[in-house]
Amino acid sequence: MAFRFDKDYVLENDHVRMSPLRISHLDMLYASADNSNVWSYFLDKGHGVQLEGYIKHALKMRAMQEEYSFVIFSKINQEYVGMTRVYEVQYSNRSVKIGHTWLNENYWGKGINQICKYLLFEFIFDTLQMNRIGFGVSSENHRSLHALERIGCKREGILREYLPSADGNQKADIILWSILQKEWQMNVREELKRYIDKKLTY
Repeated sequence: MAFRFDKDYVLENDHVRMSPLRISHLDMLYASADNSNVWSYFLDKGHGVQLEGYIKHALKMRAMQEEYSFVIFSKINQEYVGMTRVYEVQYSNRSVKIGHTWLNENYWGKGINQICKYLLFEFIFDTLQMNRIGFGVSSENHRSLHALERIGCKREGILREYLPSADGNQKADIILWSILQKEWQMNVREELKRYIDKKLTY
């Protein structure tokens, strides 16, 4: 099954619904996005008054068939809590990337990120039958680095001094990670399920 940028994909379970980003989500995301801690490692900021530009750019990238943004909705608390994107969809080597993920700080460390990753992995590996998912994370973003390791991703390389550091005074590396279809099928799916069941606290 080919990934289609013109199709509205909805990924959900009892806790979370991920649906395509709309301009109408702007007001619904303000409360979650209006926190500078959320945007510490982003080049394109989205907190405060910058959120409208951030969302419009994300929608433009979907129209250009380059990136596909999902909004994350907590079914438990009935609120929009963040966003994530699928991008660099390459059919020739059955590869995609996931990134630009951010969450309301109140949901950090409570399992919702892992649920979103599970739903995305299930969609990309089981439905789209892709072979590889890639990630790139700032070397300063220790929370995200640990999160990728916990969900079964493998560290595979470094892009040295690739982007500005969080304080803007120097350069930071990007750490490259990936997960493969065979790893998902062999053990990551079940291990991630168990981790979510243990971790979910909201």
